[in-house]
Amino acid sequence: NVFYNVPVVMEGQTVLQERGMMITSDTNQTVTLKLSGKRSDLNKLKSSDIAAVVDLSRIMEAGDKKVMYDVSIPGDSSIEVVSRQPDAVSLTVTEWAVKEIPVELAYEGRIPEGYYVDRQSASVEFATVAVTGPKAIINQIEQAKITLNLDNRIETISESLRYALCDAEGNPIEDVSSITTDRGEIRVTVTIQQLKELKLVYTVQEGGGLTAEDVKVTADYETVTVAGSTAALLGLEEINIGTVDLSELAESGEL
Repeated sequence: NVFYNVPVVMEGQTVLQERGMMITSDTNQTVTLKLSGKRSDLNKLKSSDIAAVVDLSRIMEAGDKKVMYDVSIPGDSSIEVVSRQPDAVSLTVTEWAVKEIPVELAYEGRIPEGYYVDRQSASVEFATVAVTGPKAIINQIEQAKITLNLDNRIETISESLRYALCDAEGNPIEDVSSITTDRGEIRVTVTIQQLKELKLVYTVQEGGGLTAEDVKVTADYETVTVAGSTAALLGLEEINIGTVDLSELAESGEL
């Protein structure tokens, strides 16, 4: 009997990893086997019952390999393998590595006029991400980049976002299908506040024989721009920066 689509089973992956290597080719392979034996035994078998077992611990170095496999047939029977196609399984073995890379936050877009992004206090849930995979690709990865779009955002952002694996310049690495990471989405918190221009005012306290009409008071700035929540800024139009006590002034001067 001929059995098609017999699954290939990989064993010894832990040993291979301990040697600093990993399989980067397709491991979901199948083979075709021709078996002989008692008809009653063969009729009980399905392709999924049989396995072509590859022992990865036999691999000692990286490269393109053709690895022989052992046929595993369940039960205690006299079934024999007459032929196999192919005779060996083709695998690509690559050196692997693991590296911790920093999480970087980048911005795109623009918030509406009149609002402020507090970038200095922005926070990310995790400072680093561990990446594992082929050494040649791992060596290119230098950061996990989260890009936050600010278009039309007027409230503080607290969201879980995906990141891109990038090189040192922030350019995404093209093929990361063989890379695994220890984190999925990462929560990002960025404060966005409303801006408001407030008038700076001061109180003139008369004394020493002087009245408010006797002096001219000038300040370096007439207004100041502040950032805060909408509730905090509601109804706030000016800031009193202090009192000018005329009784303390003997002559013109600066306070």
